[in-house]
Amino acid sequence: MVRGRRTYQELVELGFSGLGGSVRASLRTRHRGVDAALAAAGVFRDAVVGYVHPDRWIALWQRLYW
Repeated sequence: MVRGRRTYQELVELGFSGLGGSVRASLRTRHRGVDAALAAAGVFRDAVVGYVHPDRWIALWQRLYW
């Protein structure tokens, strides 16, 4: 799965926090490079968190933490 389980879990929890109404808005509260990470993961900038597939969360985590 993911080597950095704690940081992965924090990322997903932040995404589901509802801050801003989209994954992008929520992640931008703590991370830089969110737009590039979303593009690399194939997630639309206005994506609602519930529609982001678990595989895409892993891709987001990899892009933001590696």
